[in-house]
Amino acid sequence: MDFTKLISRKIVLGEAAGRQERVFHISLGISRDYVAQAGVLMTSIVRHNSGTALSFHVFCDVIDETDLQRMETLAEQEKDIAITIYCINKAEMSHMQSSLRYPVAIFYRLISAALLKQSAERLLYLDSDMLCMGSLQQLDAASFDGICMAAKDSGDWIPLHKQEIGLPSDHDYFNSGVLYIDLQQWNEARISERAIELLAERSFSFPDQDALNILIGERYQPLPEKYNFFCSKCTEADLPQDTVFLHYAGDIKPWHPWCKSGLKERWEKGLRESLWQGYRYVPRNYQENRLMGRVARKQGHYRKALVWYWRYVADKIKFKKEKLKK
Repeated sequence: MDFTKLISRKIVLGEAAGRQERVFHISLGISRDYVAQAGVLMTSIVRHNSGTALSFHVFCDVIDETDLQRMETLAEQEKDIAITIYCINKAEMSHMQSSLRYPVAIFYRLISAALLKQSAERLLYLDSDMLCMGSLQQLDAASFDGICMAAKDSGDWIPLHKQEIGLPSDHDYFNSGVLYIDLQQWNEARISERAIELLAERSFSFPDQDALNILIGERYQPLPEKYNFFCSKCTEADLPQDTVFLHYAGDIKPWHPWCKSGLKERWEKGLRESLWQGYRYVPRNYQENRLMGRVARKQGHYRKALVWYWRYVADKIKFKKEKLKK
């Protein structure tokens, strides 16, 4: 597969990292409504890794001019970073399994690993619902023998899920939110190509993650939890001091007005310290319109609540009509 055909536009911002002898390459795959989150994550990485040459590779479907300017400003402000934006032609990926919860952007990690094999030996892929809280120095110096490093996923659902997707019971199941990839081994095994082929043939609960677990299997090395610490039900007291990446996994995110996470304030602080300060979440569907109404009502903003409830009813009717047409 020629992955270069998926790129409609490439924008290079900043060249400082390229002048360094050793560069840490990081890729993010985002949709239009995740640009602010990616900006917060990149800013937090830069803040905790002063003096480290960082090359960010951002794969996205659409980026607004305002966000592009923010990215450019970030690259100009920080002397040790570069940002390359790859605009994806989504039409070329219309056959991929996607949903509101798992948009096509989840497959951009596959594209990045295939396209960057000439640019780097290793690549750190990150989901954008994260916040960096520590140095990448130990990870950069780590040696591993395998296709990638990733953190084990956990939960009572794992054994049954492995059975459902055909993984042996004694195999680990890893989370794909953080992947530290050996690009040579990844591409020699044709992981990106085979994953896309598999996803075109089968449906999965966790599309890209399930495909990668099937294809990579035990050829991965467990990554310490501090690089992918799940915080869905955590408070400040539960947060290990050595955490490097705080992962706001789950359906409710810290930028949702209805989020009650004990670690919501950490992300909001990261937002205030970034060029994306002032960001306000826009609901994506009728269910979220109702949640916005609840928040407004609890805050005593009754007129605003009525507007959101009206939008909820209108969008729900529209959704059901469109569903009947199909």
